[in-house]
Amino acid sequence: MQPIEAGGHSFPTAQGEAKYLLDRWLFSVSTTGLLWIQPTRPTVSPEEIAGLLAILAGACDNEYPQTLKFELGETRILGEQWTVVESLLVDFAHSIGGQVRLIAGIGRPAAAIMICRRQSN
Repeated sequence: MQPIEAGGHSFPTAQGEAKYLLDRWLFSVSTTGLLWIQPTRPTVSPEEIAGLLAILAGACDNEYPQTLKFELGETRILGEQWTVVESLLVDFAHSIGGQVRLIAGIGRPAAAIMICRRQSN
């Protein structure tokens, strides 16, 4: 079995990947199609976000999730690299057929980011 690569880390097992994710992110999954994600730490790097998005890209299918909400609250982006984070999120959203909506925070570029997929008819 090939090691799993994400966020500059290599995981020899799915359990290692799960531990890495749960150490850095809180998740809530809804049967209505919502996946809610929040960092567990006060600071998150663009590389950590890229790693999370790489793992999510492999976990998404054509139907689920319909909406992803990244709750940032008071979380600080390391190096204040918001343009890098925005680019990562836009690329991810396009890869799953979604659109990005930034929810502004007071004195910060975003308090939350929503990725919503287009409804299929």
